[in-house]
Amino acid sequence: MANSKALHHVLPDLVPPIDREYTFNFFYDRSTLSIDEGDAFQEMFCQLDEIARRNLSEIGSSVGRGWNTSHSKVVDNAIVGYMINKQRTA
Repeated sequence: MANSKALHHVLPDLVPPIDREYTFNFFYDRSTLSIDEGDAFQEMFCQLDEIARRNLSEIGSSVGRGWNTSHSKVVDNAIVGYMINKQRTA
């Protein structure tokens, strides 16, 4: 989903940088898709939006620290951290 990474740079608080290694695995438990990329983006975007809404205060207080350059990047970093920890403990 290279397009989401490009869009993230243009609209950093709106579009999260979605990748195959962490984001796909987080949502689909694999690094490849069995559905259309557009459909997958819509599914993931809606779920990421829900995560962001439920954790707005924690996310807002993290923006500007380290790699947390925007609200959507905070969520992305949390997913990456979760997936790395999951891989280590598996």
